[in-house]
This record gives sequence, C-alpha cells and structure tokens, in this order.
Amino acid sequence: MSRWYDIIAVYGYEIYIPGNVNTTNYINTLHDLNGMIESPYKIYSLLTSVCNGWEEDTVSSDAPFLIIGFQVEDLDECISQRYQLDQYLQDNLIFEGISYVTKAQFHSGFEWLPPVDSDIESDSQSSTQEEEEEEEEEEENLSL
Repeated sequence: MSRWYDIIAVYGYEIYIPGNVNTTNYINTLHDLNGMIESPYKIYSLLTSVCNGWEEDTVSSDAPFLIIGFQVEDLDECISQRYQLDQYLQDNLIFEGISYVTKAQFHSGFEWLPPVDSDIESDSQSSTQEEEEEEEEEEENLSL
C-alpha cells in the first residue's frame, strides 16, 4: 500500500507553469487530464522535500514540479518507453499549448496536489445564494 510520503522516480519533461495563471488551479487542471492520458504516461506533481511540522495546506503551490512522463520501475522498460513518450507527446492534441522543457530527465519526489481553490467554491456558493435571494424577491413581488 502506498503512502503519501513514498518517494517515486519519474522520467519525463518538466512542465512550465505560465506566469499569468493561478498556479493551484493550473496544477489541478493538468492533474484532471490524467483521465485522458494513455497509460503508462501521467502528469505528476512532485514535491522534493518536507520539513518538520509540515502541513499540506501551507505548502506553496510554486513548490511542486509538474512532470509529464512515466514512473520508472525497470531500466530496460524505461529505455523503450523513452522514445514512445516523445512520440506520444508530439502526436497528442491534449498537450497542445502546454509548454515543457526540451529534454526529458529523471525526477524524484512524492506526489502532491494543492487543495482545491476555495475561492472558486465560495464564488459558486455566493452566486447560488444570490440566485436564491432573487427568486425569493420575485416570488414576493408576484404575491403582492
């Protein structure tokens, strides 16, 4: 059974996070693409260290490295998958518009995702509440 702090080795390309986006949302959006990405490839969000007293909510969303690649378990398989990864990235429209480094490398760390942005949830809740209030006002006006 894997635990959150199990270190994994990944071979792949580091993804650039654009400067004009909400980093947390961008990481979560890329992670959502994993449902459409063909196995064994995946987008990983890796942290390389934690400190004593570490709390997940306090980790900066700038800390993780985003990697598109595959987990390394066997060196021979890694060598064959290396070229297939390049071809997969070139041929797949999912990755269009995503910028990543030009040379794949080995990376290690533990997988981490930032908490879902609570601002989005509170915006949804407040807009729902506003809609409910508007409906109540309309009902009151109709009853008058």
